[in-house]
Amino acid sequence: SEWGATPFTPEQVFWPSGVSLHVHHTAGPQNQPVKEIERFHIKVRGWPAIGYSYLVDARGNIYEGRGPNVKGAHSPPVNDQPSVALIGLYSIIAPSKAQRAAVWDLLDHINAGQLRGH
Repeated sequence: SEWGATPFTPEQVFWPSGVSLHVHHTAGPQNQPVKEIERFHIKVRGWPAIGYSYLVDARGNIYEGRGPNVKGAHSPPVNDQPSVALIGLYSIIAPSKAQRAAVWDLLDHINAGQLRGH
């Protein structure tokens, strides 16, 4: 609610201890507002909500997207597993130290076993 997420009816899933955390990047600007990412997912992708479980900005702030134990839209074969998107484009540059630390904190917080991503 802090960033103004659009309400939706989530599809609940169960994340067992040791589940993989899937890491993505938004491929947009590092300062892109989470609300703008959500708008793209709803208006362009046709999803009922932002596709990721969580997002992390360059300062290491973690935003709840769909949240815990909710089916995502980040990668069809593993949408029943948690995801985090780093806000920005990281094909050429590395994520910030704060982003990397936040992802590891999130891994511990949701009791995930390993990171997976592209």
